[in-house]
Amino acid sequence: MAQIIGHRILKEVNNFQFDKKAHKAQLNNIIQDNFKDWKRLDSQYDAQSTKPHHPEMQARWDRFFQSELESLQKE
Repeated sequence: MAQIIGHRILKEVNNFQFDKKAHKAQLNNIIQDNFKDWKRLDSQYDAQSTKPHHPEMQARWDRFFQSELESLQKE
């Protein structure tokens, strides 16, 4: 999941028009927003696949992670 969030951050940073006077705050906002999404995904993942262990949901999450990473790496 960390790779996905890292790719998302890079993609967003590369496509963002930073203001010279506010670039640090803008970058921090991008990072914070993506980490909030990471925490949300992590909580969903835990609830749906590991607490309790649920092999079908684990397989769904594995497919999601793989698909998301492949999509982000292509861009």
